[in-house]
Amino acid sequence: MILNLLNETIGGLQVLLRHKEIYTALVHTNQPIDTPIEELDTQIIKMVEETPKFPIDFEMFSFTKTFCDAEFITGNQIMQFEDTMWPEFYRSKKDFQEIKKQENLIRKNFVISKKLSPLQIHTHPFFKQPHYTNFITTNPNIQESKSEDFGVHNKIVPAFSNFYDAAQYFRTLIKQEDRVYYDVGPQCLHQVLDLLDLYIITIYSGQLDDKFKVGKMPNFDIIFKKFKLTYKSQVYPQHKGHMQFLVFEK
Repeated sequence: MILNLLNETIGGLQVLLRHKEIYTALVHTNQPIDTPIEELDTQIIKMVEETPKFPIDFEMFSFTKTFCDAEFITGNQIMQFEDTMWPEFYRSKKDFQEIKKQENLIRKNFVISKKLSPLQIHTHPFFKQPHYTNFITTNPNIQESKSEDFGVHNKIVPAFSNFYDAAQYFRTLIKQEDRVYYDVGPQCLHQVLDLLDLYIITIYSGQLDDKFKVGKMPNFDIIFKKFKLTYKSQVYPQHKGHMQFLVFEK
């Protein structure tokens, strides 16, 4: 099993390196894992401290961000960057703080500030991490004169009414060859779907409390119209069910 995981991880890395706009999702279904993809009904799993652990998922694809140069992240997401929000797979390691620092080393972030109050923006430690450059959209009620409060690693950029326009603008702020990881929730995913060229889905089929589900994933027929399924992993026992990885490419 370890050899299989290694082979699939290496394959996943090769896929990552040939794409620039990347999204991953961990989803749940009550249906059997061998249900035809077109018939699957899935919901995105909420990753918080109480969520059951899926170590195979973390070992296989949580390294995705490490191979990205920039991260497109929404305002409400940044409140989840406390150490306790990291998977136990990471936090259990003796060198966790070093791992965390290295993962953040050359990454840039784009923060949609529409969902944050000015107080949150000015005080949240996320904005003070030294290895990040944060491109922060201006909330209409934040004065440009306050831009110095964001510090040397932050840059103020215009506000946008949707994530598609914001993501396109983000591309003008970074290098053309930069690999971008999109960290957006299910409610916003449809707004950037056309920008993605790699979509990795981890499907967990098994027992899971409803409180760990945060919203329906886009229907697979929508994904099939925009992407081609290029890889299906083996099925692995996991938690109280089974897990499988699907790789969709444009």
